[in-house]
Amino acid sequence: MRFAAIVVILLSTTGPSVAADVHGYAVIGRDGTVRVDGQTFRLAGVLMPDSGFFCDRVTIPARCAPRAVLALEAFLRHFVSCRPHGRSSDGAIEATCWQTLRPGTTIDLSAWLIEQGWALAAPGAPPLYAALERLARQRRAGLWGIPVDSR
Repeated sequence: MRFAAIVVILLSTTGPSVAADVHGYAVIGRDGTVRVDGQTFRLAGVLMPDSGFFCDRVTIPARCAPRAVLALEAFLRHFVSCRPHGRSSDGAIEATCWQTLRPGTTIDLSAWLIEQGWALAAPGAPPLYAALERLARQRRAGLWGIPVDSR
C-alpha cells in the first residue's frame, strides 16, 4: 500500500520568485528537466540519479534516470506551472513546478519524485523533502528498492 496520499504543498510558502510563473503543457527532458512554454527548468530541491548509474534488476540492468523520467512523464496528467527561483551555478534555471488537480489541490513535482523514491533531496532543500526521502528509503520505493552500482 502506498505510504501517503500525494503530497500537497501550499506554494505560497516557497518564497519570493525572480520571474513570473510559467504555465502550460510540460515536456520532460531525458535529464529530468521540465520544459514549459518554451522555457526549461531544473526542479528545485532534488537531485536526479546520474544517468551513468544502473539500477539492477534480477537479470536486466536498466538506467535509473530514464526510469525516474518515465515515472514523472506517466504521472503528469495536467498542465504544469513553474515558479523560477534563479539560476544554479551551472546556469540552469531552478524552479518549483507543480500541477493543479483542482482548485486548491496542487502537487509539487519535486516532492512527488522524492516521495516515490525516484530522486534525492538536495542539500538545502526544504525539510519536507528530506523527510520524504527518509520515508521512501524506509519503504524501499523507487531507487531504494533496487541495488544500485556504477558500471
